[in-house]
Amino acid sequence: MATRFTLLLASVLLSSLAVACGGDDDGGVPAVDAAIDPRCIVDDGEPIPFACPCNLADDQCDTANGDMCFGFNERGPHCTHACDDAADCPAPSGDCNGMGVCKAPE
Repeated sequence: MATRFTLLLASVLLSSLAVACGGDDDGGVPAVDAAIDPRCIVDDGEPIPFACPCNLADDQCDTANGDMCFGFNERGPHCTHACDDAADCPAPSGDCNGMGVCKAPE
């Protein structure tokens, strides 16, 4: 569990640093919620749930449910799945983006 939690924190930190170092944003750094959703903390070997932060290099999203790790520009990589419209995207996402995957939670 400690390894997964460490990877999760490292992913969030690296995503924050990448955004802070420039890019096509308007100069601001998106707000990062310091509190990690408790459902996102899983034991080693367990799949990461939908809409939780993930590691693009080591996709451990719930592939049995069609989830994949997708790199969102502003929110960093999160587990998501393909969608056609908002009805395909459960909470905490609630909407389908222009890339055909459920949006990362705010």
